[in-house]
Amino acid sequence: MDIENIESPAELLEYMDSHFEYGYLGIDKLHHLDDPDFDSEWFDKYVLSNYNDVVKNNLGNCYDMTEFERTWFEDHDYEVTTIYEIVALDYENDYETHSYLIYKDGGKYYYFEFSDFDHRGIHKYDDMASIIKDNYSRYLNNLIKKGITEEEIDNIRIFSFEKPKEHIDAHDYIKHVTNGKRLY
Repeated sequence: MDIENIESPAELLEYMDSHFEYGYLGIDKLHHLDDPDFDSEWFDKYVLSNYNDVVKNNLGNCYDMTEFERTWFEDHDYEVTTIYEIVALDYENDYETHSYLIYKDGGKYYYFEFSDFDHRGIHKYDDMASIIKDNYSRYLNNLIKKGITEEEIDNIRIFSFEKPKEHIDAHDYIKHVTNGKRLY
């Protein structure tokens, strides 16, 4: 199936699953998950991919995939909301962040997930608040496994955010999304 012929969210997810891998565009090269420097170079070398970059390179991380998905869903007249999760601390930390997309169709809300391997799929909900609550619980459980302290838990933040500028670095991306509407 060609990307231009995809007509439904299910077809989109199937296409993504068979064509894209987790990774990121860097200022120097494409970074694949099995690269030894994948994590250590991410913050300094990451560049936010746009829709065409993802299609051309067949890879992206959750930030890139959320923007790829936003473009597809908006081009197909869906109402979308993009969400960002972070532990907002005033010191450097290794806690994961995550962005994802929610779309509305027929009065229902759908959590569309590609980058989180354990939750990949399209998940139907009656309301957006339930999606955010479920994802917060998953995020918190992952952070607990990584050793987050009680004090740090108080710094979990969830934002909805508008489309960022293309090709920005990780610092500017995080600044953009954390200036969005705080939901938690």
